[in-house]
Amino acid sequence: MKKTIFIFFLLIFILVDSFSQSIRKNFKELTTSEKSELQNALYALRDLDGDGEADATPNDDDLIYDLANFHSIYFDIDRTDDSNLDIHFNLPTQLNINIFVAWHRYQMYEYEHALQNVNPKLSIPYWNSSIDTITATVQNTLFAPDLLGPFDADWGLNRNLQTNASLLPTPTGLSAIESITDFANGITNDGGYTNQIERGLPHSGAHRWVRGFMQSTGSPGDPVFYFHHSWIDKLWDDWETANPGASWFAVSSMIRYDGTYSFNGNTLPSINPNDLVNSNDLGIFYAENQLAEMDNYSVTNNFNATETFYYQYTIEAGDNFIVPNSKVCEIESVNMVVLKPGFTAENGATFLAKIDTDNDINTAARNAVAQNRYNPIIIDNVRYGVYEPEYMEKGPKQEPVEIKTQMFPNPFKNRLTLTFNEEVENFKVEIYDVTGKQVFSKSYSKTAKVLLNDLEFLSVGNYILKVFSDESIILQSKILKI
Repeated sequence: MKKTIFIFFLLIFILVDSFSQSIRKNFKELTTSEKSELQNALYALRDLDGDGEADATPNDDDLIYDLANFHSIYFDIDRTDDSNLDIHFNLPTQLNINIFVAWHRYQMYEYEHALQNVNPKLSIPYWNSSIDTITATVQNTLFAPDLLGPFDADWGLNRNLQTNASLLPTPTGLSAIESITDFANGITNDGGYTNQIERGLPHSGAHRWVRGFMQSTGSPGDPVFYFHHSWIDKLWDDWETANPGASWFAVSSMIRYDGTYSFNGNTLPSINPNDLVNSNDLGIFYAENQLAEMDNYSVTNNFNATETFYYQYTIEAGDNFIVPNSKVCEIESVNMVVLKPGFTAENGATFLAKIDTDNDINTAARNAVAQNRYNPIIIDNVRYGVYEPEYMEKGPKQEPVEIKTQMFPNPFKNRLTLTFNEEVENFKVEIYDVTGKQVFSKSYSKTAKVLLNDLEFLSVGNYILKVFSDESIILQSKILKI
């Protein structure tokens, strides 16, 4: 039975091909239609240009792969160098490079906008892992066939849900962390709120409990990653609401979002993490217990031609929620929209509040059957077990192993052998003559031994052999062809 409805109209237009901001809700509050549309959109993110090919390479059209691959590469590249912006597990003493909550907030924002390019009324649901802790229940709801279940087999995610509920946070444990008042307190060497959230069970627990890809550096390859990090972002949003202005970041830029990274033909924007402290500034609101309260926000249309807010239950807009002149906004609920004192739609604004009477979010979603359903996520050099305490707490990583090489024979006739003390991921071998002219160049990957058996074309004489790895020279030696 529908509740009482209060709807306000200023100028009403039904716009198509629009984009939206979001009301993020518990996954259990999704409508049947939202679940179906979300599944379709997730498959579409593997093949953004719709050509039927989701090639797993950076800068292609597979956003799920690109985010997972980037996250894996920059997971924690070097805890010993304070100039490197690592995404995860910087030590409490490395407050000057801590970007964990801000980086993931914008990663979620990028991902959500991609979802909305497929379906403008979608948002990222959240999974409250402090409440939903029973394996069978989660398997039958979050990982049910109508939501995230099919992706395990389709994308080769190897989930293995644990039965140990102690891996997940408790409401009491969450309350203790949320009561911390310092965002990044280095004085007590505990890193403050952000460190306790990241290293503690609120964040690490779900990764360890789901396992498979979620327990690896490539965890964004599993769609449940975004349900989980939507929850982490909500916790930060709640904390900032209770401690207004307390979040801070020493840096003004973030990897991936520093204005230099391109994906699918577009350069991503440069983002200052300090501009991400208030999620409402991004048009993101978190619903809870069948209520979405939206206030202190001004519609911008900076990203979206129409800012659309969709939620099954009650939506309340007021207390300085503004639709300025010439801006376009739509609020849609299956049950009730309430415009409270403080809501303003200025003259010349375009605003629509409506009820979705048939519980259908009304977009032409792509058919999931047409997607690359059986296209596993394959990322090179993924590390597993990275959310285990022994990994997180061990402090600075060991110094990188020095790559040592051996080359023989020298002098040589037609072939040379190069060996390394460990497998080298990507490197290039180049040979120059005495005038500095390059006479040989060849790239190799993932090997500890190279046989150069095609050097008969070289004339007798002296040469310089160089081996480059990641643009650094790991070997430079004179060689003699006889």
